Amino acid sequence: CHIQEGDIVIQNGANSAVGQSVIEIAKVLKLKTVNIVRDRPNIKELKDDLMSIGADIVWTEEELRKTSDFRDKKVDKARLALNCVGGQSSTEILKTLGKGGCHVTYGGMSLKPVISPTSALIFKDISVRGYWMSQWIEENFDNPARIEMYQKLAEMAANGQLRPPTNSFVPLCDYKNV
Repeated sequence: CHIQEGDIVIQNGANSAVGQSVIEIAKVLKLKTVNIVRDRPNIKELKDDLMSIGADIVWTEEELRKTSDFRDKKVDKARLALNCVGGQSSTEILKTLGKGGCHVTYGGMSLKPVISPTSALIFKDISVRGYWMSQWIEENFDNPARIEMYQKLAEMAANGQLRPPTNSFVPLCDYKNV
């Protein structure tokens, strides 16, 4: 799946460490992001935090299901969907893809299968793929593109464009309180 400046990337699990990095990297690459998170009591604070690091849109899973923004062309169809959840969440982000879009699964936190509507595969030519970072590194260890990618990421970090994800340290004895 080839993406270019101005394309939309949609992701679930947007508040994860990977999700936060996707937002920052997309900003540098001049991509727009639609970021999906689970609803929670502090949802406004979470949305504000993601917007502050460069998110274009942040919706809860329910807001995504209810929105007509893609259908009404208020938001362009996504070119790339990044899925770390699986189940219904992965199906919902897949539905936002435009013709020839790509749905990439790199995790399955819900432990539920990724399900694609048949019409998306036939009529929209959507690609559904899996991605495993460890395997990619092993297969591309000597590939100059891997080294170039790491150099670009290091440059983004050095320029303050890619920061460590929001987190909090919890003593092991307090893990149940988180």
